[in-house]
Amino acid sequence: MRRASEKIVSSERATEIVEGWRGSGLRVAWAHGGFDLLDAAQVRSLSALRRGADRVAVEVASDRSVQPAPVLGEAERVLLAASLRVVDLVTIVPKPSVSAVVVDAEVALPSRVRERHASR
Repeated sequence: MRRASEKIVSSERATEIVEGWRGSGLRVAWAHGGFDLLDAAQVRSLSALRRGADRVAVEVASDRSVQPAPVLGEAERVLLAASLRVVDLVTIVPKPSVSAVVVDAEVALPSRVRERHASR
C-alpha cells in the first residue's frame, strides 16, 4: 500500500496520472469535497466508488473555496483523504471540475443509482 504522502499531487500531475490510467483502460472515479472533519458517510461514499472503479481520485476544495471556512486547513484535509486505503490520488483544487466528477463518478456508481439520476 502506498503512503498517504505519495498520493498527494498537484492538479496538473493528477491530470497526467488520470490520463495514464484511462489510457491503460482503467475506470477512474472522481470525488470532490471539502473533506473537513471526515465522517463515516464520506468514507462509505468513497468505498462505494472504489467498488465500481479501478482507481479513485479525490479533489479537495482549497481553503479559499470552502464556505464557511473549514475547521482544518487544506494540508490536513488532503492528508485525511490520502490516508484512506480506497483513495489512490488526491489533489487540491480551487473549484470542482464538475464535468470530470459527473462523467467519471457515473462509471463507478451502481446501476440503480445511475438510473435514478438519469430519470431526473
